[in-house]
Amino acid sequence: MIGSRFVVSAEYELIEKLGEGGMGEVYKARQRGPGGFSRIVVIKQILPDLVDDERFTEMFLSEAQLTARLQHPNIVQVLNLGHGPSGYFLAIEYVAGRPLSEVIAALGERQPPVGLGAFAVRDVCRALAYAYELPGDDGKPLQLVHRDVSPSNVMIGFDGVARLLDFGVAKSLGQARQRAPATEIGVVKGKLWYTAPERLASARFDQRADLFSAGVVLHEALTGARLFKGDGATEIAATMHQPIAPPSRSNPAVPPALDRICLRALELDPTKRFASGRQMAAALDQVLFELKWGASELATLMSALFPGAAVEAAAPATPRAPLESKSTTMPLEVPRRDSQATPATPATPTTPPTPTTPAAATFEDRTTAPFRPRPGAGDETDRQPILFTAGDTTGPTAPEPPRSIPIEIDLDDTTAARVAEPASAPSSDHEWTVDPAPPPTSGSNALTKPWSRGGRLLLVGALLLLAAVGALAATLLWPHR
Repeated sequence: MIGSRFVVSAEYELIEKLGEGGMGEVYKARQRGPGGFSRIVVIKQILPDLVDDERFTEMFLSEAQLTARLQHPNIVQVLNLGHGPSGYFLAIEYVAGRPLSEVIAALGERQPPVGLGAFAVRDVCRALAYAYELPGDDGKPLQLVHRDVSPSNVMIGFDGVARLLDFGVAKSLGQARQRAPATEIGVVKGKLWYTAPERLASARFDQRADLFSAGVVLHEALTGARLFKGDGATEIAATMHQPIAPPSRSNPAVPPALDRICLRALELDPTKRFASGRQMAAALDQVLFELKWGASELATLMSALFPGAAVEAAAPATPRAPLESKSTTMPLEVPRRDSQATPATPATPTTPPTPTTPAAATFEDRTTAPFRPRPGAGDETDRQPILFTAGDTTGPTAPEPPRSIPIEIDLDDTTAARVAEPASAPSSDHEWTVDPAPPPTSGSNALTKPWSRGGRLLLVGALLLLAAVGALAATLLWPHR
């Protein structure tokens, strides 16, 4: 824990200093609450030397008032405004990641991936569009202009999302009266290398000034080098009026469409730029679709550039349950066909391999091949006399010749059958096949089976007829005796 001089509140425990700007300093801290509540946040407070300056205090409170309204996935969220021994402070969402400036520096001499700049600036444009269109208390758009869009204010998370931060010098063009004092004439807020030329000239500006800054960030992310150089506003403004080389000149992987987007955002005339952040984001979306670059690719890049930090950030304070797929895949069990097959055991829940081709070889055309029912299938479509044969006849070689089980079918009831089991029943690891019965031979009929029902009926009829004839003969001969 940092010394007591930096204690802001009993609720927050400062852990380490993250950075310092022209007006404030930023710390990583732990917020604690009742019931064991705890989470990591960022604490931003006014520099100790400026705590007593009422003008900076008003600017700090104005930042809190404006940024408290912003709730967007591409904007770092302000959680709370507090006051402690060191003055006012802001509790801000902690994002596990690195500023875009550090990501570009980590690439070194390597060529920056094209998707990095396109994806990060696309997210920034979405944030800018949201802030400019956000309505105030009166229902009118705040027309909030960031005025400090730069690589150091774009946080690239290990989750593959880019977030815009630090609205400390933002200005609401839609508010008639602001708590913070107006910008002094000749004073330009923000980093000069990324400032639009109309702002350097102290002219009127709108959201297109932020889009110019986004174009400078895009050019730097694509080439790995700062676009404009110089030590003062005059020198930097002079370089802006020089012809700007497209990013593809330094990075051949940049497609022509991305070149056009970047150069359009860098137009000196605001009317030739994109009309809004939403329009520029839509243009970048088309390029990202062609590049097939998204949050997963950005997260992979971050993990490769900062492996240790990425692993540490992979453990959130509150574990989340894994998302369940809406579709369920049941593993398909294929019975073994060898004679030494063992009883099937429950399959482990693993993802089944994707079949390359349908198992057409296991299906046969019933017009030319015998019908082969599945075990337990009750197909009653075939009513012809049949023979069940047992044997593995589908493989290249059969382990033993097929064996037949005769089925005896009565003439008066073709739907009932009695199966005579052979002396040695086939083993369970063979498939059952169904073959049509051979046609009957000439002269064969039910009488060839003496104990069939028809034969018994004929025999009884013959005996009755014989008895009747005998009785009739006895009656006729009786009077003559």
